[in-house]
This record gives sequence, structure tokens and C-alpha cells, in this order.
Amino acid sequence: MGDLSDEAQHAYARWRLAVLIPAWAAQMALVLGLMGIFAYRMAETCEHWKEMKRAGDVPHVELVWECTNVGFSLVALVLTIVEIAKYAGDALTPFLMLAMHVVKLTLALANLGLDVVVYLQRSEKEYSIVGLAIDCGLLAVTLATLTYTVITFRRVAKYDAYSLTDDVKGGNQFELGNNVQVFATGTPSRTPRGFGVAVDTSYQSQTTSLHQSPLKSDIDKAVGAEFGWGSGDPTTGQVERTGSFVRSSQVPSHKAYSAYAVARSGERGLVAVEEGLDEEDGKDEEDDATVRGSLDARREPSGHRREVSEEDTRALLREHEWRSIAPFQDQSGH
Repeated sequence: MGDLSDEAQHAYARWRLAVLIPAWAAQMALVLGLMGIFAYRMAETCEHWKEMKRAGDVPHVELVWECTNVGFSLVALVLTIVEIAKYAGDALTPFLMLAMHVVKLTLALANLGLDVVVYLQRSEKEYSIVGLAIDCGLLAVTLATLTYTVITFRRVAKYDAYSLTDDVKGGNQFELGNNVQVFATGTPSRTPRGFGVAVDTSYQSQTTSLHQSPLKSDIDKAVGAEFGWGSGDPTTGQVERTGSFVRSSQVPSHKAYSAYAVARSGERGLVAVEEGLDEEDGKDEEDDATVRGSLDARREPSGHRREVSEEDTRALLREHEWRSIAPFQDQSGH
């Protein structure tokens, strides 16, 4: 988790190589120069240590000065290498950069102070002047890099009010109609429409007859009232189904039959007696009442209509045909 947080802060820092590379190069060059000069000076001091001790002039201050410059320069060099390695691993945070530069600034000030003391009290002015020049250059580069680090740190500190997302993929919410869909990926997908859509459908019967007898009209009314196919108007010749509520995106197709289309199976028997029906108006009314009574008897006592299959309708029509044709068959038999 810490590594992921460092990568996030490194990304927010947006370090500029145009600033870091020259600063690191200058720091490493100056530090290596200090280490080389004072390492050479320390080697000479150790070589002539016995002679100076015999003469009663032990160079304790010079030795401390030289060792301090070499040690502090080595620490500054290691810190610079760590900064470069952190940047290469995308883990250089502003806080780490700031802390390291504060340490390097402290070391540079310590070296500068020792150089000033040696320059004022001792006779080794040539090494003191070189040390002072290098220390001043290192101090200037460190201050410039520290200023850039502070600016970056303040910019990244503005994100402290928000929790940095370590390894979380965000998503968006899209509300379409009554459906809400939340996504864990970057590209949202729209919810399909078509659910809960009220559809009014009407079905027209395919009738080819242009003439209907009163008996057929009454049959249309009775069967239409039983199935709930509309007002039962025989002149319209159409079946309407309204108020259907579709629960899926696809509307299933329903095959609708009009009362006359269902009754066409018995049309051949009715055509033979069509002319005699005009004289039997009274019997037609009685037959109509019989049909209505038969249909009403099929209803449930609770008042709710039950579904009548097509076979029941055809059986009812065949029974009615037999009753209407039976008197004529008896007359033809006599």
C-alpha cells in the first residue's frame, strides 16, 4: 500500500527533469570535488603527522576539518544517488525530496562553517579558499533545488483534503428512466429501454363477407361479449384489444380471430338455409336467447370471466347450427 501511495504522490508531483537533472549533476560534481580535495589533504596530514607531533604542532583542527568535509560529502553523495533511484522507480515523493535536501543543506552549511574557521585561524589558505569556493557553489545549488522542492511540496499538499486513490478504479453513474446502472470500468454502457412500456395494440379481423344475416350478427355479439373483444358491433368487423401492458422489450404477437372468422367453418351449412332465415325471425330471436343463455351459463358464479378455448366456441357453433338446421331437415324428410 505504501508503494502505491508513493507512486500516486510521484504522479501528482510532476517532477521536471529540466530542473532535476542539472541540479543532481551539479551536486554530484561539487561533492566529488570536495571529497577528492579533502581526501588528498587528509592523506598528507596523516603522512606528516609524526613530524608535526615532534615539533609540538599537532594539527587536530586540520584533521577534523578534512575528515568532516570527506564524511559530509560522502553522505550528500549517497542522498543524491537515492533521489535518482527513487525517481527511476516512480517513487520520489515531495516529502522525501524535501527531507533529503534539508539534510544536504545542513551538511553544506557545516562544511562552509569549518572552511571559514580554518581560513581565519590557520595558514593553509590555499585549501581553505578552494574549499570555500566549492562549499559556496554546493550551497547555492542545494538552495535552488530546495526551493523547487518546497514549491512542489506545497502544490501536492493541496490534495491532502482528498484521499489519494491507490488502486481504485472509479466509475460513473448514469440514470436512464427508472434504471440505474453503476460501472467499475471507464466506459459506461447505457441501459436498454423497452421495459415497462404500455402498448396499445389493435387487431383487425380479416373478413371477406360483405353481407351478414341477423343470426350471424347476433352470434358475433355473443361471442365477442364472451371473449371481451370490444363492443361487439357487427358493422365494424374488427376486434380491439387495448390496455395491454408489456413486461419485456419484445411484444409477443397474438393471433386474433373475430367471431365471424371463427364461425366461417360452419358457413357452408348456413348458406343453404340463408334464404329461409328471413321467414324465421322469431326463431332466430329464440336461438339468440339460447346462445346467450349457454354463454352466460359458462361464466363463473363470482362474476369473473374465464377463458373459453377455440374448441369450445366451435362446439357451441356446431350445436347452434344443428338446432337451426334440424327443422328444415325434418321438412325435407317429410
